[in-house]
Amino acid sequence: MREVLSQSNSAVKVPCPVCCKEGRNVWYLKTKNKESFTIWRCPGCGLTYSHNEDKKAIDYKQVYGQDFYEQGLCAQTSPVREINERRVVAGVLDFLKKNLPSVPGRMLDVGSGDGLHLKLFHEAGWDVQGTEVSPFAIEHVRAAYGFPVSLGDLRNIPFDERSFDYVQMRHVIEHVPEDPVGMLRKIALLLKPGGILRLDTPNLGLAGRAVLAVQHAACFKRKLLGQPLGDYLYSYGNLEPPEHVLWFTRRSLSIALRKAGLKPLYVIATHQGDPLHYPLKWHERLTWIQHLYRASDRLGSLLGAGNVLVCYATVAATESNA
Repeated sequence: MREVLSQSNSAVKVPCPVCCKEGRNVWYLKTKNKESFTIWRCPGCGLTYSHNEDKKAIDYKQVYGQDFYEQGLCAQTSPVREINERRVVAGVLDFLKKNLPSVPGRMLDVGSGDGLHLKLFHEAGWDVQGTEVSPFAIEHVRAAYGFPVSLGDLRNIPFDERSFDYVQMRHVIEHVPEDPVGMLRKIALLLKPGGILRLDTPNLGLAGRAVLAVQHAACFKRKLLGQPLGDYLYSYGNLEPPEHVLWFTRRSLSIALRKAGLKPLYVIATHQGDPLHYPLKWHERLTWIQHLYRASDRLGSLLGAGNVLVCYATVAATESNA
């Protein structure tokens, strides 16, 4: 749970980690572990991002420890989820077949989680490699499948340059607390000429903007009445520090990719539950407000403003590699 303490409270200006413009402070909040964060919105590229206000560094090994995976992704593998993810991977493989010089090749899954995508690519004949920040997740993958998974931040893992045909980073970049463009630059270095990156991340879409508007209105009402501002985003928000620390838009993601030397090939803003890109992991019992949120998300996807960004990119041509 994250509690809003005020709607703006920071004496220090925090520049946007993508376009470096000065952000606008939106909220000041505190987590259940008493960690303080300010939430910022970039007027230039539209990125929403958080800043750790505490002097003490956050232990991300604890944030993404055994409980995070054991109660989350590594507990979600099921026949239904595998069927859904097979459909997603089939779509990825079809895209790669049409856009890579030759397939299968070598793939890297950044944030490989329970290893299901490593398994599905391996079945399709690919040489697979994963990375993870959690020793528990790595042991899970090794025990279940025996695939190689490297521990740590991708930027600090010594992979050979131009050694992968395909890199995927599905719902990882929103967890990167510092220098997301640097993470993308590392991927650009790892891709072979003509290689492809797939990146998925939450989008500040129609439903997300509606939730933010309701949050602002609720905070304003409670402020007028002299009441505590309450919980942050009613658990709907895609910016949930210290886990989710970045909330992209189509524009901010495109800027980040281009600054990293990557050229977007295909970008869509789809909805949660899209069977081809973001299938749900299990059947959910939703409240009426959750049904309304999901319906607005599906409407947003029809208008190009769904809450999930899916992007394919390749290394941009330069004079040296043209």
